[in-house]
Amino acid sequence: MLSIGGCRIALDLPAWPAMVDQQFQINASTADLQIHTCAAADRYPLGQRLFQADQVWALWQHEHIRSIVGHPPTHAEPLWALQQTAADTWLLSHDSSVSAAEVLFDYPGLQLILIEWLSVHQGGLLHACGVVDAGQGLLLVGPPGVGKSTSARLWHSAGASILSDDRVIVRWHADQLWAYGTPWYSSAGLIAAQAAPVRAICYPSHGATNHATRLSSAQALRHWLPEQFLPLWNPIALDQALELADYATSKVDQWHLAFVPDSEVISYVRQLLG
Repeated sequence: MLSIGGCRIALDLPAWPAMVDQQFQINASTADLQIHTCAAADRYPLGQRLFQADQVWALWQHEHIRSIVGHPPTHAEPLWALQQTAADTWLLSHDSSVSAAEVLFDYPGLQLILIEWLSVHQGGLLHACGVVDAGQGLLLVGPPGVGKSTSARLWHSAGASILSDDRVIVRWHADQLWAYGTPWYSSAGLIAAQAAPVRAICYPSHGATNHATRLSSAQALRHWLPEQFLPLWNPIALDQALELADYATSKVDQWHLAFVPDSEVISYVRQLLG
């Protein structure tokens, strides 16, 4: 079993997936989500297509069975399918050219399941670098190229733990925003199966000097929303995801951070946040 963002996931796999760091492995008697595998020939009918995400995946429904289907245009048949047979149970089938572990961790299969699960549990997946410094979390949120991986290396060299330099799970509980590490690809090679309360959220950019500007919640929301993975295919979950975005940007200090990519920015931010 593994734990990602506080979600306990039981996987029906023959061995621990090689692409997942074992620090995410846990011993638990109960799971929040269960994923079983089956042969492609045994999958349920797909039914009607409800949502198409470019050419990567689509959502289908047949009676009470929902299916997330990976069907690249180069393949005559679906490459993989995740079918929801109960509220907490999914059935995974896949082509012989890919493994179940690849579907879940190299393809977006598990992330899509978690995005929806998190939305109804006051959480979400965010394009961000997560830093834990002296027990407090700092989120550096933004698209590729703004300096998230650079920042991760700088903070790591300064003694901080890095949850991820690309994808961080956030959850709102006990009137506080928490950040969690994730096992997915990290260009800096830095991940941690840890969690910490979020002290501040920064939206970084490269600058001539280190300079932070406080943002209003409305200003921050315009930066946050493009970086949150939203469950656009599920209106109820989408409403809950947007509620999380509103909480995160109104209850936590928000900053635009122009920075020079050297160790001085660490001292600057530590002083800024007290």
